[in-house]
Amino acid sequence: MHGDRLIAIDLGGTIEDTWLLKRAWFASRGFQLSSLPLSRAEVIHLIGGNETLYVEMVNCIYSDRSILCHSLCVGCEEALRMIARDYRISLLSSRPPSQRDATLRWLHKVGISHLITGLALIGSDESKLGWCERHDTSILVDDDIRHLQTGRGHKQTIRIHYDAGNHRLIPEKSQIVVASTWAEIVCFLNTLHESSCKMRLQDARPGVPNNLAV
Repeated sequence: MHGDRLIAIDLGGTIEDTWLLKRAWFASRGFQLSSLPLSRAEVIHLIGGNETLYVEMVNCIYSDRSILCHSLCVGCEEALRMIARDYRISLLSSRPPSQRDATLRWLHKVGISHLITGLALIGSDESKLGWCERHDTSILVDDDIRHLQTGRGHKQTIRIHYDAGNHRLIPEKSQIVVASTWAEIVCFLNTLHESSCKMRLQDARPGVPNNLAV
């Protein structure tokens, strides 16, 4: 059973654990990277600004064949089970629509397809926050900070940066919530759910002012 609220969650690096494969790929080319996941900008800096090499890595690690070899991020499966009780989960990825079949096969292979209600592969040119706005999706979880940074608009989207192993769960001035584990993401979503339930209960009780806690 799924909840009635909508949440969008990224695939690669957020649900799919790809960092070990990325590290090994770069190590075979003479670059030693941290055991903790690094951002795209950090990796490009460490490889001497070679964006062409980074794109080559992406094409290799995220090929149809490689996708089927990816594992789940630690704690992801149990977290998705808990999230699905209160939310309808859409996976939102910048990979091209042509990789839909490979992605669906991977979801079945790792045993989480029944937890997912939607799969949106929007390519690299479309804004994820824009997609969330158009599809009435108020929460976005992503490991790539670029997809969570806003220009104008998108102020209503709750943005959670999955920064594995690097930070505590804290709200930043940018209003992006940073989580280092899937357990922290679940904890934050539970807090949102409890607040929402209290607000609905207030609205349902006649004579209770809206500015009073129930």
